[in-house]
Amino acid sequence: DNGVETGNATCLEPGHKLFTCTACGAAKEEDTEYGAHNMTQHVAYKAPTCVADGNPEYWYCGTCGKYFTDALGGEALDEAPVLHDENAHKFSEMVREVSATCTKEGVKAHKTCEYCGDDFDADGVKLDTLVIPMLEHSLGEWIEEAPATCTAPGTKGHYTCAMCGDDFDAEENVIDDLSIPATGHTFPLIHVDAKAAGCPNHAALHMPRRSGSPVTVTGNNGNIEYWYCETCGAYFADTAGSTPIAEADIVIPAAHSMTHVAYKAPTAEAEGNKEYWICSICGEYFADAAGTRQIADKTSVILPKVTPETPTDPTDPSTDNGGSGTMDFRISIWEWLARIIRKLLSMFKFGGGEGSIC
Repeated sequence: DNGVETGNATCLEPGHKLFTCTACGAAKEEDTEYGAHNMTQHVAYKAPTCVADGNPEYWYCGTCGKYFTDALGGEALDEAPVLHDENAHKFSEMVREVSATCTKEGVKAHKTCEYCGDDFDADGVKLDTLVIPMLEHSLGEWIEEAPATCTAPGTKGHYTCAMCGDDFDAEENVIDDLSIPATGHTFPLIHVDAKAAGCPNHAALHMPRRSGSPVTVTGNNGNIEYWYCETCGAYFADTAGSTPIAEADIVIPAAHSMTHVAYKAPTAEAEGNKEYWICSICGEYFADAAGTRQIADKTSVILPKVTPETPTDPTDPSTDNGGSGTMDFRISIWEWLARIIRKLLSMFKFGGGEGSIC
């Protein structure tokens, strides 16, 4: 007969078929072909990455335990096929460089792998660090300290960075505040007693020199009572320094202390005098109240006694005797009469003309 299958063929063993003779009934068993692989697992293609292996598409036979590149079991593999590629990165968009400054680190231009997290430059070269070191400060010339005064703050000596604008001390440490607080006045303030003003002609009185900077009082000028700061030289009208005053308000100008002497007409019994002024401080005589015209010869103000031979007209101001402005005339009686006659005759016309006396 055609035989009867007595066993299933596998990929490991052939099948069996029992044949029986139809004439005599004798039987025999023969091997048949090996069977097909039993592909129990199909593994789809998986791309490798920089951190994980991939694989090509393959099949697995559950009977023989081998791997195959196709479903028909064409090429057998002892192990599951693996695809490995350490450079199979998946990059992000390129990040632009951030330049470093003198106060902040920079960041290199880079792209980052989404799988491994590593950073790479534009050419795909791995970057060990993204940091661009900070730059050195660009310090200019050293600016000297401006000391504080009693009333105004000062400024510390410093460098200034041309890039960031920060200020630095001599050791290049950052200075947050350049200001030096005002020191305030030095107390106690120095006291200067008041000094009366003299007159310009009197011998000069000199003040003793004090420490600090008192007002310089020259000649016979005086000064009011005042106080001053020995540090800044500011002047005050009080010991607490609450009322500032100007130097010009401290000095009292020198001036004569005038006593007026009125004009006194001379008589036969007593001498007279011209009008004049006398300074009670220096004792000098002056022809005016302002003391601008000093009378050098003090005896020139005296008017001698009047005698019959020397009548005096004290009301005639036509002559200045000694530059005092007071007029003194001594003339003979005949000159006096002649002067009166000439004044009368000047009222008429002489010389033989019409209407003339002679």
